[in-house]
Amino acid sequence: SIKDFCYPFGLFNEKLIDAVEEARYITATTMRRGRALPLSNKLTLPRIPITHHTLPHLFLAKILTKYEDKR
Repeated sequence: SIKDFCYPFGLFNEKLIDAVEEARYITATTMRRGRALPLSNKLTLPRIPITHHTLPHLFLAKILTKYEDKR
């Protein structure tokens, strides 16, 4: 079964968050830029943008350091 949700186009509001929770998803991802932390709301998780333009050293910085916290 599917346990994780991604808001279409990253758009969400309280009503949609409630619907996602009612549908029993465990997590939901937004388009807000940033890292998920242990205390992050699991139904409004941010994401780190990685595209085909992301160079290898920047990829490592984004996932292994606090690089995204500075953005």
